[in-house]
Amino acid sequence: MKLVLDTHSHTIASGHFTTDTVTDLARAAQKRGLELICITDHDPAIPGSANESYFRNLKYCEPKRLGVRLLYGVEADVMPDGGVGMANDLLAEMQVIILSQHPPCFPPKGAEENTAALISAIRHTKADIAGHPDDEKYPLLAEDLVKACAETGTAIEMNNASLTPGGYRGDAAARDCELLRLCRRRGVPVTLGSDSHGAAHIGDFTYALKLVEEENFPEELILNTSVEKFIAHLRAHGRRI
Repeated sequence: MKLVLDTHSHTIASGHFTTDTVTDLARAAQKRGLELICITDHDPAIPGSANESYFRNLKYCEPKRLGVRLLYGVEADVMPDGGVGMANDLLAEMQVIILSQHPPCFPPKGAEENTAALISAIRHTKADIAGHPDDEKYPLLAEDLVKACAETGTAIEMNNASLTPGGYRGDAAARDCELLRLCRRRGVPVTLGSDSHGAAHIGDFTYALKLVEEENFPEELILNTSVEKFIAHLRAHGRRI
């Protein structure tokens, strides 16, 4: 299976100890034969991440560097008040919205509370992708999440960083296998995201790809196989591409 795009990456703007720029990520993507990457830095609610002015200026950035197409978006955070870590008017300017749960913004709770908060935020933001819903710190009701994603047209992420052996999100594979089976049943698309912080892992889908192949997940439901298919997914949510 050929994957031509990476839906989840971070630059120096996210903090997290990388000094790599958008150009560095584009160079890595070019070397790995990718046609497109999504720049999805953490929203301003994450300590040490970029402020609002960074995100407001993304619309002026080049749509292509070193022959690689670039989409500029955000990994937005679920917040305890039911909102997200970015203002609505700014969210509307993003070309890609990944919605995730991180401890600095949403302390882990029980499965029902975690799931309700995530679904509420997905509906509020019309999120394109539910980010790393395989973190064992955040038990979820998988059937409820996939049902909500089917209703909203939201893809579910298979996060390669989560699936890397010894990763910090625990036994992600078991959760992801359950999610893949539910997604197949309901026709919910998935994305494979490197979640690379910096250029080192751009386009690295080693473990995510292995999992979807082991599960015989339908290729037509994997958005990374076609730029056109992924862009159509975003445009269905009103993204300005």
